[in-house]
Amino acid sequence: IAQQQVSLVNAASRLAGVTEGMSLTTALALCPSLYCQPQQSECEQAHWQRLALWAYRFSDDISLSPPNALLLEVSRSLKLFGNLQRLYRALLSAYRKRGLQLNIGLGNTPLAAELLSLQGIRPAHLVNAEGELKRDALKRALASLPCRQLPLPSAQLEALHNMGLRRLGDVLNLPRKQLLSSFDPVMADFVARLTGRKQDPRQRYQPADVFVSERQFDGGLFQSDQLRFPMSAMLKELEVYLRLRQCLNRDLHWTFHYLSGERQHWKTPVNHRHFHRKNLLEL
Repeated sequence: IAQQQVSLVNAASRLAGVTEGMSLTTALALCPSLYCQPQQSECEQAHWQRLALWAYRFSDDISLSPPNALLLEVSRSLKLFGNLQRLYRALLSAYRKRGLQLNIGLGNTPLAAELLSLQGIRPAHLVNAEGELKRDALKRALASLPCRQLPLPSAQLEALHNMGLRRLGDVLNLPRKQLLSSFDPVMADFVARLTGRKQDPRQRYQPADVFVSERQFDGGLFQSDQLRFPMSAMLKELEVYLRLRQCLNRDLHWTFHYLSGERQHWKTPVNHRHFHRKNLLEL
């Protein structure tokens, strides 16, 4: 919940009629037993940073595109992985191991890739045997996108609907003069960035100078053995961070938050020249 509006729902809430953008009052009227949590922007940002760090092994040119996309420039990565198919499988495997569902889109512009990730089109269908983008296939894939999925203000989406434009292809086929005269400038800007006629610079992700990771458990943990899995996952993230940054780690600072509100701080010195996750977990 953010600003008394529903920002995200699960499957059970959706079945009860609750949707994103709905007011909290309306949502509770539809589902009185609805369990609500306030949106935690700082935690979301930290989560995005962790996902970007995980992707850093596949490309050093990454941009965050909240609320639901990471953008990777992969043309240089193809030499490392051999071809697009190997890179695609490696990406899927890495994120599935973290229990995350991944939809991949491929395009010649950031916006095109982001939109095509909504279509579920395998990137292999958009490239030839040499790994080059097939422009005709890319154009057809974009043209089939429903206008209601476009990241545009609601007023612009309503204008598209009123003009009978249901697919992105209908919009791309409009003459530029008509596009400028019939819609706000934001529409022309959107089309220009999508097609590459206008640059669409995104802020590049840079790994932080200090590694920070956390895990939250609503019901708490009550046995020390329950710490093994989350701590192992966090140490694995640190291992990746150190390798990518080519750094050594001097010590680890752990903070445990108890259900009572108390905190416990624990510092673990690391005297190894190389990071050994299993040895640290035994400590």
